[in-house]
Amino acid sequence: MGAWTSMNPPGLLAGILTIETQTTVQTTDRQIDVTVKITNNGNESARNTQITMIALNEKMQGAVRPELRPGESDVNAFTRVLPDITGGRYPLSIRVDFHDVNLYPFSALSASTFFVGKDVNSDIAVTGDSISLDKSGVLNFHIKNLGADPLNISANLFLPAEFSATEIKKFFQIEARSEKSLAFDVSNFSARESTYPLFCFFEYDNNNSHYTTIANVSITVKPPEGWFRSLRWLWGCIIVMLILLVCGISILQKKAGSKHR
Repeated sequence: MGAWTSMNPPGLLAGILTIETQTTVQTTDRQIDVTVKITNNGNESARNTQITMIALNEKMQGAVRPELRPGESDVNAFTRVLPDITGGRYPLSIRVDFHDVNLYPFSALSASTFFVGKDVNSDIAVTGDSISLDKSGVLNFHIKNLGADPLNISANLFLPAEFSATEIKKFFQIEARSEKSLAFDVSNFSARESTYPLFCFFEYDNNNSHYTTIANVSITVKPPEGWFRSLRWLWGCIIVMLILLVCGISILQKKAGSKHR
């Protein structure tokens, strides 16, 4: 599994931070072994990099590296002993936290799945709509149940640390051979102008197996509007009032002219 996130920190002479993530997974019936390699493909050093792995609701963190220079890599290995769980496919989340040279925090995400016992194919297909926002917006996902059974599904949103959501996890039911849409309200907590990839895991149990489908979308943070554009509704009202005023003056002048005749 590979993923990358590129950040362009603000500033007159700002460089570009591009963190590439490569993840390999090996599983047995008793444990999961995950190796995560991050590489700085940008032209600016990343500070205080730290890798976090989340599997089966358990978070494991690597050591903080003070500096990752352009072209350098860092590798962390994680081992998670597996509890007694149903066989099937489960989500694996990776988050890389880091800072730019001004020590402003960023995070980069990647996601995949791993199987325990027997591998399975999910009966649901999910697509998502990427969005642009300044302060807040709505993420929409579209789910299709291609199977012959109704399903009880949990949807778990995996967000960068720069964003928040009113609900991270939602539960819903979808009938056999049917479609459904799901929405999450998200807010920009500390993200700057850039494009941030994120994921949503859709999980369910059926026929003694566990299934996971991943939807991948992105949020593009727009620059904040200037004061002139933010008040465009006011300028519109003023223009309408001026037009009405001019029309009113013109009518009065015509009436006054007709009286003098």
